Amino acid sequence: MNFFSDMKAFVKRAAKTLKPGGMFSVNYYGVVEEYGYWERILKDAGVNPAFAVEERVAMEQRQAQAKEMLSEFFREIEVDILPQPLRFTTVDELMERLNRRYPNSGKYIKANSKKLEEHFAQLLEKDGQVVVDIATIFYHCYK
Repeated sequence: MNFFSDMKAFVKRAAKTLKPGGMFSVNYYGVVEEYGYWERILKDAGVNPAFAVEERVAMEQRQAQAKEMLSEFFREIEVDILPQPLRFTTVDELMERLNRRYPNSGKYIKANSKKLEEHFAQLLEKDGQVVVDIATIFYHCYK
């Protein structure tokens, strides 16, 4: 089984236990905004953001699939997006986050690390910190 099929089985069980009018809440990835941020950073640093674009599109598709799946079991879905900005104050923290966000692109990131580190250093010198906007999505599902 994969994550999505496990999630679907869990949601199906939850929907069966709710009485009419009941609400089920579940959270899901809300990092599309963050992926957009990394795309801009890569481009600004002179690094091809193709891998970041690909990952953002895949994340958008997974979010759409999750909402569609929830709609199979519930009559109404409300979406709440909770902002959770992350603040970074060192180049190392930014590089660690970038590598953690794109684990399949580690070699490419490493090959371009000098450009990225220089760009991060400029951003930090200018503002003293880098704030990356992320969010958590809560789906409130009504039976």
